[in-house]
Amino acid sequence: MKLILIAFLLTLILSLNAIAIQRSDVQKAANFYSDYIDFFNKPPKYAIINESAIDISAAYLLFIQYISGKSNFDIKPIKGENHNFITNNECTLKIEDIKEASKKLLRFFEEKNEFPLAIKINDCYISNSDFLYLVSGIISDEFMNNKFNEDYAVKRLYFDKTIDWDSRIDAKKRYIGFTMDYEADRPENSDYYINAVDVAIENVSTIGINPLLFDRLCYGSFCTLPEDYWIRNYSSAEIAWTTAIKEDGKIVYPSCYPYCGATEGTYILFKEFIDRYGFPVAWHMTGNSIIAIASKPKLISKVLEYKNNGLIDLGLHTMYHTNIKKVSYDFREKTIREGYEVFKYAFNDDPVQFRAPYLDLPENYLPDYYLFGYGLLADNEMPDVYPDCNLDASCNYEIFSNSSMSFVRLDWQINREDSFLNIYLSHPWELLYETEGNPIYLKESGNAKLNVFKKWLQPVGEFGLVPTTPTEFLRGTPYG
Repeated sequence: MKLILIAFLLTLILSLNAIAIQRSDVQKAANFYSDYIDFFNKPPKYAIINESAIDISAAYLLFIQYISGKSNFDIKPIKGENHNFITNNECTLKIEDIKEASKKLLRFFEEKNEFPLAIKINDCYISNSDFLYLVSGIISDEFMNNKFNEDYAVKRLYFDKTIDWDSRIDAKKRYIGFTMDYEADRPENSDYYINAVDVAIENVSTIGINPLLFDRLCYGSFCTLPEDYWIRNYSSAEIAWTTAIKEDGKIVYPSCYPYCGATEGTYILFKEFIDRYGFPVAWHMTGNSIIAIASKPKLISKVLEYKNNGLIDLGLHTMYHTNIKKVSYDFREKTIREGYEVFKYAFNDDPVQFRAPYLDLPENYLPDYYLFGYGLLADNEMPDVYPDCNLDASCNYEIFSNSSMSFVRLDWQINREDSFLNIYLSHPWELLYETEGNPIYLKESGNAKLNVFKKWLQPVGEFGLVPTTPTEFLRGTPYG
């Protein structure tokens, strides 16, 4: 089998003007811009519109067109002086006055193709960066409430006097894949997790909760635990335990546990990330998380809706979050086969990826040896597959096919010289909980989802990476 190491993706940026831009597309770009400033206290260098990166000068023009009431949007960068004249007066403005000022500013852009020193509305002088933040927030309000407010307060954010309005757009598109391992609430395995104990605290890095404590959920003929789980002494490498949740120093068991992330976190992901920004996400699902989601008919219907709309890619993560490096060949085959079968039953489709739990693989692992017949794509740490790898951290690759394999670097950190597809990994339970303590436990946190979203949005705004899924990435490249 021929292995191809992809260093660069040679894909030219499509002309945005050839693609019809909807008002909802502008709203999502404005949501991204406004939230980025709220998260990082500085403007991004790029926004995303119709699966392409645009610099902030083009976003400025786009948002002004929206506020002015235009229905046909023109995307182009604004050249000229990078003015960001700072003023000290705060003010409150009527939406109608902001609309009228936007129309005048639009005419100025069309005539001069440069920035004014500042925007004057009534007796209020507003810097370019503050006005851009203002109009992005106004557009975001309409997205949330289907209408504008009557009054808006101008916030003085005092960014640098020179803003990098016209960041360079590379001739080659650069992508990012947001991936989530859909699983129980922080699975873990340890030699000290034994079935004689309900909660493992001693000699462990994570406070482990025995699956025996919870009801066995079933969906069709598939269940979250094997029928003989109470008889046979399964190891936690075979069937993972989960991480304890603590509240006020005591272990608690919410009614959604041990699948709070997969059930409650999914609604957060849909509403506050995918719907808000229009960015797709790839999931790698354990079989038991599929069963937990399927136990809620409205939720499984929503998952199918997002899948059919191309907003999520669905892949496999074994049946029981099995550490396939530490179990027998027979159990390795069982956990992959059962995960595949419940996936087919739930979604009536083939999974597009496989990711090994814990990113842990057997030695001399060959993907189509274990995944033969499943037609899977996979991504994992695979130092043994590509022998020329000499990175300090182990080599990470994305396998895009198991008939003519192509590889792209899987990145935990982003830089300008990196390959064109970058992959960030998270988990649905991270939308609800943060990890604390030694040994580790989970704690409910209002900041949890913001931490995930900030981690994902930063490389988009800083480097102009276009969010994509493996399916879409392959469809638009010669490697598919």
